[in-house]
Amino acid sequence: MYYSYNYGYYNALAAIPIILFILSICAFIAALVLIIVFLPEKNRNKYTGFAAKLYKFLNFESLWISPILKVLFMTVSVVFLIGGLIILFIEPLVGLMMIVSSVVVRILFEANFILLSMRDYLGRISKHFENEDKPEE
Repeated sequence: MYYSYNYGYYNALAAIPIILFILSICAFIAALVLIIVFLPEKNRNKYTGFAAKLYKFLNFESLWISPILKVLFMTVSVVFLIGGLIILFIEPLVGLMMIVSSVVVRILFEANFILLSMRDYLGRISKHFENEDKPEE
């Protein structure tokens, strides 16, 4: 007799929610351990090397959103401007709308950068006042 142990593609797909649920519980436990053991404020200057970089990364001390937004802005602007110029000769109204849209995109990205720069300035002000409040030894 021949027995087939092929469970099929559908059975494998059915296991995905269970796997994700178990991984979510494990990730939650790992996050709690990291927050309690690795990330407290008292450990701020305790680590060196990779651990220091990981500490800064997990505490969001260095933000990645600014460089990502810059690349995204450049990409969208090039697509709208060059695409608008090319489409201008095929369908003038659509091409003109794309060129004007690049200005709208610039305004929207500037609004995001204003919010990000406000965060940076508030962080600098906060550090300045923290340094003023410390008594001199």
